[in-house]
Amino acid sequence: MAAFTALDMIYTEAWVPPDISVEKILNIFRESNFKFLPIVRSDGRPSGMIAKDRLMNMLSTKYGYAVYQNRKIIEVMDRDFLCLDSSVDISEIVERSMKRDAETIYDDIIIIEAGRYRGMISIKNLITTQMENILYKNKHIDLQNQFLKEAHYQVERTETKYQILFENDVHAVAVIEVNGVISKINNRFTQITGYTKEAIEGKKHFLDLIHTDDKKNLVAMFLSAQKDSSLRAATDEPSGGLVWEVNFLTQSGEKKVGEITAKHVEQTQQILCSIHDITEKKRYEEQLRQSEKLSAVGSMLTGITHELNNQLTPIVAYLDLLLQEPSLNEKFLNRLNVVHRSASTASSIVNTLLRFAKPKPLYLRESNLNKLVRDNLMLLKYHEAYRGVQVQLFENPELPSCRIDENQIGQVILNILINGVQAVDGKEGKLTIRTDFDKEYVSVSVHDNGIGISSTYIKKIFEPFFTTKTPDKGTGLGLSISYSIIKAHDGEIDVVSEEGVGSTFTIRLPIRRPVALTTDEPRKFASPKAGKKNSILVIEDDPSIREMSFELLLEYFECEVLLADNGKKGIEMIANHNQFDLIISDIRMPECDGFQLYSWIESNRSDLLNKIVFITGDTYDRRTRDFTETKRIELLFKPFKLDDLLNTVSKKIENKRPVIS
Repeated sequence: MAAFTALDMIYTEAWVPPDISVEKILNIFRESNFKFLPIVRSDGRPSGMIAKDRLMNMLSTKYGYAVYQNRKIIEVMDRDFLCLDSSVDISEIVERSMKRDAETIYDDIIIIEAGRYRGMISIKNLITTQMENILYKNKHIDLQNQFLKEAHYQVERTETKYQILFENDVHAVAVIEVNGVISKINNRFTQITGYTKEAIEGKKHFLDLIHTDDKKNLVAMFLSAQKDSSLRAATDEPSGGLVWEVNFLTQSGEKKVGEITAKHVEQTQQILCSIHDITEKKRYEEQLRQSEKLSAVGSMLTGITHELNNQLTPIVAYLDLLLQEPSLNEKFLNRLNVVHRSASTASSIVNTLLRFAKPKPLYLRESNLNKLVRDNLMLLKYHEAYRGVQVQLFENPELPSCRIDENQIGQVILNILINGVQAVDGKEGKLTIRTDFDKEYVSVSVHDNGIGISSTYIKKIFEPFFTTKTPDKGTGLGLSISYSIIKAHDGEIDVVSEEGVGSTFTIRLPIRRPVALTTDEPRKFASPKAGKKNSILVIEDDPSIREMSFELLLEYFECEVLLADNGKKGIEMIANHNQFDLIISDIRMPECDGFQLYSWIESNRSDLLNKIVFITGDTYDRRTRDFTETKRIELLFKPFKLDDLLNTVSKKIENKRPVIS
């Protein structure tokens, strides 16, 4: 038999241009028996090759199809192809193909003549023809054996390579038999489930690892995978596998969330499962949803806080005024104190959700923790979980005072007390509160005999969004906010707990602070000095605050007080008035707000810049904080107390002090 050349082995001269789309060449493959097609340029020179199996795999998922369908074939072709001249004889072709990697040893080969595409030959056809030639001529037996040995070696190499890939896949992979028993798993599978290969392979049914709620879904998933595989086999399309989200159980019983891809393998009648552990991803997604929800609530509460603080401001200020009346009897005085405390707590509660993300400056005062604990125990009585709980308070009567923000520390104490009553759940529950001190710290400890906290969770309880409560009982923010408040006071907060026995939360606050974070202490007011009558302009859109400011300023400072209900009128009055000794203005107002007012004064009456005091209920508004800090403007937060107003005004008007009757 005469020697064959590459030209004798050509089985097709079909080719495709490099600018054809991936989708079009896919249709060509579907309508023909081609397994490979060359990509040939307009000058006849080959640019590469594309394999049907590779193209199918690339487009097997919706993501892949969407990304690649309209791409030009030259952008995704196999650039590593074997191209031989038409004059090459069969022995050289065999030798050249044997030097290829295991993955390409049976790829078709492009044949060129004078540098231009002529056709393709099949290695499989080549081997068959060569074997027939050897049998007919009884020649080249050594070459055939060598080729077969090399092919066997390459197959072994390929098996080893795929075994390494299987064992080191980033996803957990399991091979499942028709009866549901797991026959093989990889290393990642043992890592995320906690099972060893010895405990799984050939012994465990795959459903044993699935949470009860998802077992029916998983059976349906496997049936769908088999059906999908059969349908694709009928249409000669490769199956990319079906994807489900399933809860699975580890060896320790921990529930995790997995994204499972199931693919039925027709050749072996097995199901290949790939599990991607998305437990952390789901947790972060939930945190993101909570964060977005909190952000939306925060935006809403900014407006609510402004309106609520507008209403609370005259309440608190007038209560301060009433509490100074010497004629009040003890019963009426106690009632006023309760109302005053409730009004202050109401404002603090509205701001609690915003405090963690947008911390408010501390307002420190000398305070006694014994009284603060008693006050919050009174508020606790109104909590729905309080009924049936036995509360014991052990106060140290010699407890020294400490400088704290009473509203914020009160929120911490109340939060810990509420956690305690929820932990005992009213079942012969007992809450024990102790106050004590040492050389450096005063402390409050709250012990409950509730369910306790597991060692797994106790390290996470101060993390944002972490909670073991149901969504209707907690957001996971209470303790993280408490932690940030205590740290802002240079204090400490910790917890000791034992499951089934109870928990003890302890907060420690320094007795003395080296740096004061608050405004000046309230001044002792003196009698007014002689001199001209001061003029004060109050710009405020809320009528109750305008009326209150007018009355208090007249009563305590005996000054001229002019009123404007918006910034535009305020500007007109400033323009028509020679001099104001003080301008008190709200920031958020209709027509012309505080920012626009300041800008006008800066441009037209710069002599009044150091005589401006802004009042605001937007406690956490970033623009307000940045603006007042940059311009160094005095800021009074609503609801302000009577002392706050008097101190601020007397500090700005140097020759006037409040008249105390």
